[in-house]
Amino acid sequence: MSKKSNRLYALSLALYCLLILAAILFIMFFLWKYAAAYEASLPTTAIDQYMQTLTREKWRSLADPTLKEVRSDLQTEDSCFDYIMTYVDKGVKYTRASGGSTDGSVRYNIICDPDGENFQIGTVSLKKDPEAQYPFLEQLGYGLHSYSLESESYDFSFIFGATEITIPKEYTVYLNGSLVDSTYIVEDNIQYEYLKDFYDGTDNMPYLCRYAVDSVFGDVELTVSDENGNPFEITKETTETDFLHDADPAQEVELTTYTKSFVEQYLYYSCGIGDGTAQYFNTMTYVKENTKLAERLKLALDGKMWSNTSYLTIKSIDVNDIVKITESDFLVDVSYSCTAYLTSGVNEIDESFKILISGAPGSYMVTALKYY
Repeated sequence: MSKKSNRLYALSLALYCLLILAAILFIMFFLWKYAAAYEASLPTTAIDQYMQTLTREKWRSLADPTLKEVRSDLQTEDSCFDYIMTYVDKGVKYTRASGGSTDGSVRYNIICDPDGENFQIGTVSLKKDPEAQYPFLEQLGYGLHSYSLESESYDFSFIFGATEITIPKEYTVYLNGSLVDSTYIVEDNIQYEYLKDFYDGTDNMPYLCRYAVDSVFGDVELTVSDENGNPFEITKETTETDFLHDADPAQEVELTTYTKSFVEQYLYYSCGIGDGTAQYFNTMTYVKENTKLAERLKLALDGKMWSNTSYLTIKSIDVNDIVKITESDFLVDVSYSCTAYLTSGVNEIDESFKILISGAPGSYMVTALKYY
């Protein structure tokens, strides 16, 4: 082979190699463009880009509908939004929704992930955007297009706190220092279970009311002040009897003396000792007129508690407790032990009851009595 032929062969071979290399480069370029276009057409790319738009300003606009539900008398929108951000700042992620996706759209749940609790706070729907096609690939028949935002909705109500509390009507409630007014009362004039048998004995009986506070952000801390404005601590162990007060020492002495005197006379009358009418009037000097107790005592004139009682020995009358219900109403817990001598034999009696006493020293009156 001549040198000229060798040169032509070498030139042809080089040209062929260049053509092959150019074809490889073209194919690689095509594949790269296709891969880039394909990746751009995935919904995950669009949702990743969407997540990058979630700035503090964006979060504020998304939270506004929820913030409008906040009671302005208890909290400000700014403080509530700051509380929302304490959740958001701990991490937000997305997961593809199991339902609701179609060929043209994909739905994602936006998850707030504070300490692994996974609260769903929003839903984002993406759709294929016909205006964002890739012409280079479109003309090759691949029909790839990107996704764009179709809709977004958020609900932060999962952060809402709610609580309720039952306290005396005279007490005052505060939420994190802000007064909780009467518009939050959902149940009023609740009778004390402890006093339920005595509400017909006086008009001065105390009542409870139940406050319910909801749609508040943050740690819901209710504090209570009593009728005198002093802090009153409410715990899980607090019962309604904790709202009642003990009588002061001087009142206890006066009421103890009065109670024992009344119980002694009440037992003589109830047992039918002596002249019934005289015992009735003696007992009524302790009892308020026009009460159910007064009615019962009058009816007892025709039928004593123990018939044919010839003699009664009162062994003891013990005042177990005195509870101050109001400034002029007291509930006294009494136990007594006595021996009734009947024509048929001897009857030992040990019983307890509570009596409601109203008034002031020198004018005390028994208004109700209930055995237990």
